[in-house]
Amino acid sequence: MAQLDDFYTAVRHLNAIAKDECENASKYLASFQSSVEAWSVVDRVLGEAKDPAACIFAAQTLRRKMIRDFKQLPENTHESLRSSIVGHLTVLETKLGEAYRPVSTQLCVALADLYLQVPTWNSFIAQLLNQFAEKAQHDIKFAHILLELFKVFPEELQNQSLKIGDNRRYAVQDELASQTEAVVYCLELICKASTSDLQTKAITTLGSWLTNKRCPSDVVCRSYFFHSILDVIANPKCPEDVHVAAISTICQAMTFCEDLARNEALAKLIMEKTFQTEAAFDAAGKEDDTDKLTSYGRLYAELCNMLLEPIVNTPGHDFGNLKSLELVNIVTEYCDHSLVQTTFDVWYRLSEALYYLNDEDFQEKRVFFRPFVEKYVKNLTKTCRFDPNLDDIPSETDDFVDFRYQAQDSIKDIVFIMGTLDLVESVMEGIQASIERNAKWDEMEAGLFIIKAAASSIVKGDETITPRVVQLILRIPHNAHIMVLKTTIELIGELSEWLADRHVEIVECTEWLLKLEEHMIKRLLKTWSGALQAVTSDGFTHLSTFFEKMYTALELIQTWEGNVKDIDEAAQEITKAATNLLNNRPSSEIAQGLATLLTHPLHHLQNICQNPQLRVQEKHVRTREQLFLDPLAWLDRITCVYRVLKPWSEQQDFKNRVQLERHQQIPVAWYEHSVTVARQISEVFKTFKDDYRIMEHSCRAVRFVVRSMGWQSINFIPDLAHQLVEIYNEYSHSCILYLASVIVDENGNNPELHEGLINLLKYLSQKAFAVLNSGEGPQQHPETIDDLYRLSVRYCLRLPVPFFQEQVAEQLIEVGTYLIETPHQDANKSVLFFITEVINFATSDRVPLQYQAGAQIAKSLIIKYGNKIVWHCIHGSIYHLSAHIQYEVAAVLKLLLQICRPEVDHWVDVAISNLDKDSGLTATTEQLQTFKMKFMAATRTGDISNELRDLSRLYT
Repeated sequence: MAQLDDFYTAVRHLNAIAKDECENASKYLASFQSSVEAWSVVDRVLGEAKDPAACIFAAQTLRRKMIRDFKQLPENTHESLRSSIVGHLTVLETKLGEAYRPVSTQLCVALADLYLQVPTWNSFIAQLLNQFAEKAQHDIKFAHILLELFKVFPEELQNQSLKIGDNRRYAVQDELASQTEAVVYCLELICKASTSDLQTKAITTLGSWLTNKRCPSDVVCRSYFFHSILDVIANPKCPEDVHVAAISTICQAMTFCEDLARNEALAKLIMEKTFQTEAAFDAAGKEDDTDKLTSYGRLYAELCNMLLEPIVNTPGHDFGNLKSLELVNIVTEYCDHSLVQTTFDVWYRLSEALYYLNDEDFQEKRVFFRPFVEKYVKNLTKTCRFDPNLDDIPSETDDFVDFRYQAQDSIKDIVFIMGTLDLVESVMEGIQASIERNAKWDEMEAGLFIIKAAASSIVKGDETITPRVVQLILRIPHNAHIMVLKTTIELIGELSEWLADRHVEIVECTEWLLKLEEHMIKRLLKTWSGALQAVTSDGFTHLSTFFEKMYTALELIQTWEGNVKDIDEAAQEITKAATNLLNNRPSSEIAQGLATLLTHPLHHLQNICQNPQLRVQEKHVRTREQLFLDPLAWLDRITCVYRVLKPWSEQQDFKNRVQLERHQQIPVAWYEHSVTVARQISEVFKTFKDDYRIMEHSCRAVRFVVRSMGWQSINFIPDLAHQLVEIYNEYSHSCILYLASVIVDENGNNPELHEGLINLLKYLSQKAFAVLNSGEGPQQHPETIDDLYRLSVRYCLRLPVPFFQEQVAEQLIEVGTYLIETPHQDANKSVLFFITEVINFATSDRVPLQYQAGAQIAKSLIIKYGNKIVWHCIHGSIYHLSAHIQYEVAAVLKLLLQICRPEVDHWVDVAISNLDKDSGLTATTEQLQTFKMKFMAATRTGDISNELRDLSRLYT
């Protein structure tokens, strides 16, 4: 058999030293795995079992094909394939020795996947028990097989790659649940008769079995096997591997018991036994057994999660016993970050539950939980201390740094329980005490770090605690430890909103930042520049005199050697900071400041466009000189300026002049500068039109220039639009569509531009349709869908009558119906938003008289394509769309129900008649009719979304 020989050869070459042999083998095997012939070849390879590597690959292929290519198998082969896999499992050890285990694992998964996809099969677990259970007590091989099967069956039920639907899923769950007593007893017998590794595996297998929440909890509760597992975790001398396995299984049992009313006895047993582990936890602590301590931390966290509802609703009573939280805080007392990390989810879920209480209930419950939170904050502050011998800034990838980020989020979660000011005051007292006893720098830094985490919750008008925090900051010397300075700078940035109302303090903090020594700024460049940007963003009215200092700092850092990326990012932040200080200044000052900030970017872009051969690509930039030749750096600098600069219509000078002159036609203060920028970027378009990255960054820059000028961008828009159309026809960069949407947004209300804007849409959309119709266009170009329909929404909102009178409007609706099913969130949302706006425009009672003609056309298009919209919404919700997008789909369907209910009733009938049904892996006819009935009766978007979700679960 030639294919069999080719398979063995390819597997042998897969790990060959020669690169070409390896690549050819990989290509052959990838093609082989998709073929129909692979089924028989891998079956034969497994039957021969003469090469472990070939057997492993064959088993992996079989498992892969069960999920991806199951429909290749004729129905009459299912039974023989099942028998063949079971046969392979029974003889593999004899042929392969110890190498059989990974093959066996893959085959067990394949067997489970096969069984799940044949809805006419049942009672398989009972058959396996009859076939293997007795042998498993005396033969390790059969014990391994049974344990693997008991493990993978419930796990594969959760495998979302298997499209078997809830009907089949529930049927198999019920089948497994009915065998729980026999399976648990079998595990107990294996555990008694086997070696330690099999005992460990038997324990973890029970955990896997309990992922099926239809199992009868009373069977588990009264089983000797489960009681023995609970006893294990209270035994300080329990072997490490057994202890970890036991904790893992009990944690899974806690998840199983989340429905406390249904599983009350089991949950109570677990709670009581867990409360008895405190002595074992202390023993592990004395022995410094980090692995066991971490396992206990996980156990206590899962206990709190299981009991969360009664803990919040009835604290101190029955399942609300607060000893659960005491155990969690015992873990945090160790101040070991790997231990404390296990508790974060508890505090998050507790805070979430308390957050949604009404004020009266919260104040009542807060009394119970505040002491636990206070203790947690105290322990967390200690845990967040760096090693006092640290002499530099640790890497962002450092585990402890990652822990501190998570700790920061945890403080933000629970701060409202303790009260922001109370928390800050408590930590301030600790900092003050550390200063008085001349403690090492790490104590102060940890305290500042915790305050920083809570700072965003400080109310703007606080006059009690925050002024003391600021005074503490201002007393920190500029030669303090590098980490103290870093955290202090970050804290200033976090306090920017509070500082915005305090002239003296914001000026002092800004001066403190600017007085840092140059060598310190270099080490803290990203943090320092970010803080300046934050402070100037919120407090620009107090800091206008700092513009020259900001610009001086900008010029200085651009002369430094070092990490070019960090320097460029810092330059962008300082550019934003300087631009912040121009907002609401007199128009002459704004114009002068812009001229200053734009000089270098325009100069460098002009140089690059005149000498494109000198251009250095972003990925190759290593030095300051190379950065000057990267157009992206200077385009982004322009973007920073115009992104931060308020549009002319929002500037205070504009508002003052409108009041005086009584009209809106006041020239933009920076008109000439913006025209110069637009012309220079036009040259960039012309020079680098084939480079997507440069085009993307150029479009972004122009976008903000147009936004800043509003309707006064009209003077350069026609030439720009013409250039964009030419480039898009040649290169189809989707960013051009996005820029076009901004142009329409700013100029669509001007009737004089309607004809030109409609022509712009016609030209761009035809090319976009061509892109989407080529090959797998929607899958390969979701960004084109996103940007095209963003653009279409702008036409619908800004010039609806001219838009709907054109054929392109119908084309966009027709194509949009198919694109609803594109598996890309941004693309989906834009298409659905467009359809929503079309429906809203067609049906609004507030459509002005002059728009009525357009509204009639829009409504006729909705009626014409409504059947396709309904079909793709329902079909897409089943097979392609995420739960988040299903809600957007539901909103569209709800709108359709409001405007054309009789038609929707018919369209839904047609849609469900075209769905697969009654196969055992899909919905039944009765379930589809129930869906339709509930769908038509729904009055809320959430109800429709829930019905779509439930329908999709019957298929996936």
